[in-house]
Amino acid sequence: MQKNNINKRMIVKSMILILMFVSIFIYYFVSKISIDNCDEFKESIVWSSEYSNKQESSINYQTWYPKYNCKSLNVSNCIIESLELETRFLYVGEDNERGEGFIQISNPDKSICENPEQGVYERYLAYETLTGESQKTGQYCGDNKNLDKKCGVEKSYNYPGDSCYGIKINVNNHFIADVLEVRYRLCKKEEITNE
Repeated sequence: MQKNNINKRMIVKSMILILMFVSIFIYYFVSKISIDNCDEFKESIVWSSEYSNKQESSINYQTWYPKYNCKSLNVSNCIIESLELETRFLYVGEDNERGEGFIQISNPDKSICENPEQGVYERYLAYETLTGESQKTGQYCGDNKNLDKKCGVEKSYNYPGDSCYGIKINVNNHFIADVLEVRYRLCKKEEITNE
């Protein structure tokens, strides 16, 4: 009888171990599939505001054609899941003065490639305020300025990977903003089929 109980315990322990290994394998396999459908890219780039010594702000528009796109993933349909800018903000105002600068990306469905100044700009990619003579360089995604406290480009916003976008750089007088690098994650867009 005791030998029977020992065999039953061994069988139960073996089943638990097998279930653990199967769970780990499934978790790893599913994670691997999602990783394989996305890739991260980095572009060295120079987008810069103009310096204004006058009282008004300086606004500069540029068009961004992502260097890497759906072909880089070997897929026909993809989206930009995240986007970060390596940005330098520089302010040369007086000690008691405060200035601000920001960078925005055009909405994906309303971007006008040849005339980026005609795009609709609602999402921030970078934002900073500085006081006196100062500078700050860092990674920005816009989460410190967007009303929802999220980054300017996220998966749910459906920014197509095979599109161009208007970039708006707006700075106060005595302020400069430079974008030195763009990092983004492209992901295969899953097709939704109605069966």
